[in-house]
Amino acid sequence: MSGFCGIIGGQPDSIKPMQEILHVLGHEAGTTYQNGPITIAYVDHPRSFENQPATLTTPDVSLWIWGDILGHEHQGTYTTRSPTEDAATFTARLYEEHGASFVHGLNSEFTGIIHDRDAETLTLFTDRLGSRPLYHARTPTGNLVFSSLLQGLNAHPNTTLTLDPERATQFLAYNRTLGTHTATQQARLLPPATLTTYDHQGERTHQRTYWQPQPNPEPRTFNDTVDRFHKALTHAIEERAQHASNPGLLLSGGTDSRTILAAHPGTLTAIHLNEDTTDYEAATAARVAEQANTPFRFLERGPDYHERVLNNAKNILSFNGLYHSAKVIGFAKEINDEVDALFCGQYADAIVGIDYVPLDEPRPSFLKHLRPATRSRNIQTPQAYADAFPKDMMPGDGWSIPYVKNTPDPKAILLSSLHDNRGTVTSHGVTYPSWKALCEHGMVYPLTNTRTFINYETLIHMIPTRYPFLDNRILDLVLETPTGHLYARYPVKHVLHRISPALAQIPHSETGVALTSPRIIEKAGIARRLAQQSLQDRANPNQAEPTHKAPGSWMNHAGLIRLRSFVEDTLTEHEDRIEHASFLDLDRAWRCYHEHLNGSDHTYALYALVTLLETGIEIPRDPPNDRQNDGEERN
Repeated sequence: MSGFCGIIGGQPDSIKPMQEILHVLGHEAGTTYQNGPITIAYVDHPRSFENQPATLTTPDVSLWIWGDILGHEHQGTYTTRSPTEDAATFTARLYEEHGASFVHGLNSEFTGIIHDRDAETLTLFTDRLGSRPLYHARTPTGNLVFSSLLQGLNAHPNTTLTLDPERATQFLAYNRTLGTHTATQQARLLPPATLTTYDHQGERTHQRTYWQPQPNPEPRTFNDTVDRFHKALTHAIEERAQHASNPGLLLSGGTDSRTILAAHPGTLTAIHLNEDTTDYEAATAARVAEQANTPFRFLERGPDYHERVLNNAKNILSFNGLYHSAKVIGFAKEINDEVDALFCGQYADAIVGIDYVPLDEPRPSFLKHLRPATRSRNIQTPQAYADAFPKDMMPGDGWSIPYVKNTPDPKAILLSSLHDNRGTVTSHGVTYPSWKALCEHGMVYPLTNTRTFINYETLIHMIPTRYPFLDNRILDLVLETPTGHLYARYPVKHVLHRISPALAQIPHSETGVALTSPRIIEKAGIARRLAQQSLQDRANPNQAEPTHKAPGSWMNHAGLIRLRSFVEDTLTEHEDRIEHASFLDLDRAWRCYHEHLNGSDHTYALYALVTLLETGIEIPRDPPNDRQNDGEERN
């Protein structure tokens, strides 16, 4: 793993167990810094490790940086970091030129620390989307502790994190926590795009937000939009290509990863995970790799793969997604043996497309296949946003958490953290310049709001990973592009067609049609494949492995729960914790599991409970009298 942890206020020896949490894979390198009441540990992959803090000529200042640092923009001029200059040296030079404001123009994914010994301050800073999270909490003795992992806080000998019943319920319903909140009573997350300054006693003295997503679409033709995305995306990929000698690519059967493959200036090893080489998506990925004349590595997931994922991801679970979304961590060794860095197309649909956006769909609803939405829904109140949230932003059944007790329903919890400030909106501790900004970009600002952030988080801790769509130039371009170009036409697939028409003609694994097909043809293809999958599931409800005609490459998790005992084993192992929990009901949890075995689909509810239990975070207990009454009712 990699990242930072630190203590403000003394107890320097307490950093050791916090640092050990960041060494889970066993091959990481690290350093420790201690000066007065400040103690900081830095851990990184051996390939990315740099001697830090960075060397500065500015007296009494030390600086640390962790992330994928590509370049810097200042007053309209963008400077690319040379591959011969490490990130720490680059950022140190920027600090000495611009002071702490250098962070405003830094591209692209990072978190960092500035210790000013003369001013007796420590400043923690985050990137635009908060993609490298920093969790923080106060110890009972008054120290402020922070870490790149939630479990890193819990490793401090004087800190015990305890679940917050309402935030934990929100996680169980939405499969992630939102904004600066965590599922615990003690820990919070630093906001995105901020510099937060503490004094040597750990008291916050200043916090400055330097960027917010402000939609400002400019009138332009779609060809102009494609031109701009072509240029920005090509630059984003080429810059990242400079910093890896033997890179790999997680290649799916869809659009975004093959666009990276087409635009990459060198050779990538394509890596695909699946149960079966004859699966439709696996076959599509292999065909794409063959067409691009790139090496193809197939990693076969066996029937126990997702149990291995659960075991490997335990120390990374931060309530930012269900454990099974940490899709790749089960092959950490194999991938590190194969490549020295990994490209990933994750978040293209969330940044450029319609993922998580409540759309203004035409009525009647069947017209959306003929006339796709070109704008977000006009939401102007907390209630309207809460009403849209489950429909547009949730997987599965969303609200099915039958084993929770003594907490408000998830919508009420969501509403309690939404505030209209007459011009700005605050959601879960993060401020947005408008309702439109929240609706269109609130699920990527911060990035931890996405329900699959755990996949991103486990990958960056597993191997240096490059995300071309998480680039400041892409973000700026999205904000100035008409939403109709983004939502209805998705410019990325047109960029791919310009770079490689041959790759664009290979059918998408989900639709079964070429990537540049009209929207109605794509929708018909999706409907056909979903119908095929539904027939297969009905024919064999216990089937865990997809057939080659299944849409997508992922396992039938509903069937997996019925075939394997890991959910039952987890419930049994943690039975005492559930029974005495203030907001969980043991009998209902078992009933939920047995209903699933008998044909109901409670996949998300069960996976959410397994994820919560396996974090190891302490669960608040019922008072003894309440437990006795509970027991009498069950008897």
